[in-house]
Amino acid sequence: MTHETTQGDFTSAVFLLNGYVDFGTWYGITPFIGAGAGFARNMLSGFSETSLTTIGGVTTPSGGWIGDNDKTHFAWALYAGLGYAVTPNLKLELGYRYLNLGESVTGTLNCFCGQTFSPLKVKDLDSHDIKLGFRWLLAPPPPPIYDAPIIRKY
Repeated sequence: MTHETTQGDFTSAVFLLNGYVDFGTWYGITPFIGAGAGFARNMLSGFSETSLTTIGGVTTPSGGWIGDNDKTHFAWALYAGLGYAVTPNLKLELGYRYLNLGESVTGTLNCFCGQTFSPLKVKDLDSHDIKLGFRWLLAPPPPPIYDAPIIRKY
């Protein structure tokens, strides 16, 4: 029986170009959806591995370190949420974001016993985020457009 522990750090720097669609405003509330595409630079660093193997009642420790590596991958996101008009120029937003970061790969695995092994591949890196924020409109909102009144002359 073997018990293994692996630990390390994952960091990602993400750049996305986003677009949003508002679906109108009712009682000051504006629902919206959005999507984004770009790239993520995923970094795996500081990884180490320790293991204890027990065979016939004898426990043997082992371990090693895993080299640092980074990989740039396509990233994309989907958004949905609600905005609330606090003032004509300020909207409070509550939104959800699904973010797909792609994948990443570690460096070479180096065993204390002197052997090296292939890197580990980490697939399906994603994030689910709840966001609270605001939009500040730099220009005043346009005035509402009203149809001219119907006038009948006899």
